[in-house]
Amino acid sequence: MSIEQTATTRRVTRPRLLITQVLAELSRFATAQEITDILRERGTRIGTATAYRNVQM
Repeated sequence: MSIEQTATTRRVTRPRLLITQVLAELSRFATAQEITDILRERGTRIGTATAYRNVQM
């Protein structure tokens, strides 16, 4: 595996899948804080920093 591949390859993690699911369900723009709040309401413990990093990607 080359350095370029390593730098651009992202693992599929549970938080990333959950964030993607929330974004697919919403029909509007949502901030990372809103996504975090939605996931916490659903019983998923996720850090706001995790949401920010994943939304940025």
